[in-house]
Amino acid sequence: MKIPTHLSYMRSLSPSPALFFYKTDESDFNPIEVFSEGINGRMSGSAVAYNKDGKLKNVTANDLGHANLHASEYCYVPPKIKEFYCKFSLTIAPNSLSPYICNDQDLVMYLEKLAQCYAEKGGYQELATRYAKNILNGLWLWRNKKSPKVDISVYDFLSEQEVANTAGVQSLSWDGNWGKYHDELQKLSKIIAQALHNNEACELEVVATIRNRFMQEIYPSQLLPEENKVHKQLATTRVEDGSETTCLGRFKVGAAIQIIDDWHGGDKPLRVSSYGSVPERLVALRTPSNKKDVYSLLPKIIDYINFLESNNLGENETSNEINYLMAMLVKGDVLGMGSEKKSK
Repeated sequence: MKIPTHLSYMRSLSPSPALFFYKTDESDFNPIEVFSEGINGRMSGSAVAYNKDGKLKNVTANDLGHANLHASEYCYVPPKIKEFYCKFSLTIAPNSLSPYICNDQDLVMYLEKLAQCYAEKGGYQELATRYAKNILNGLWLWRNKKSPKVDISVYDFLSEQEVANTAGVQSLSWDGNWGKYHDELQKLSKIIAQALHNNEACELEVVATIRNRFMQEIYPSQLLPEENKVHKQLATTRVEDGSETTCLGRFKVGAAIQIIDDWHGGDKPLRVSSYGSVPERLVALRTPSNKKDVYSLLPKIIDYINFLESNNLGENETSNEINYLMAMLVKGDVLGMGSEKKSK
């Protein structure tokens, strides 16, 4: 089946920014400020002394000995504060059940059929368990997870009832035994799975309680540097009293929750993406050459429907391909092949 020119899905998981704050006897919400620090650095980086082709620039030892003065932003836990918090909300909607935009009505029918079969075979439960792991093990905290102790609680937004919690999340690994937190994982994954394939959206609030060292540094999201601005700018958001607090951006939070793709054949899960990119290694593991990218798998949708109608999902290549494809639809993306340019 050919991929149409227009095909897109809305994301099913929509996190808010994750705000950092601390509590006192006077207030349950105290913002954590950003400070700017002047740095008397040293010259570094190849571009100071070398051209892109590796040839030496016309620089002297005196040039390389100059100070590299610049400003950088940072934030830390205030003195006497023994723990701080990071909180975000998560909306889960069944947007993978049907395309948001598609100009091929036959494909719409097949995509809806695939989602139906996937739900019947427990596929959404598999995805939900993976999302729940990344929420409960604090992966979304990124570098901030490396603190003395991190506890996480998940609440239903409407009822304000706690639905799951974990303590000392540093001991919880992606593929390890969750032990006493197995039931917590199952409870949260069931809620997420129901929201992914039912017609009712789900609203959750996730709170990390972080035990910190004295004046521990906090690592919010970084902004793209603007011209004539400080070298490192940190993400903040304005709160109701007009002050600002540091935060992890919603895309950074969402990216962590989406690190569930271990169906590619590698050693560790990747963030779900069209080509299975590994930014730290500047390589992609899902490419047109190995036929594992989303555009290679979408045309096989009828084969996947036929497979699900007569088989359960399991530990095999076809099941891996289906799980990855459905994770892409849950993530949401523009998947159309684009219109061809008309010759002049």
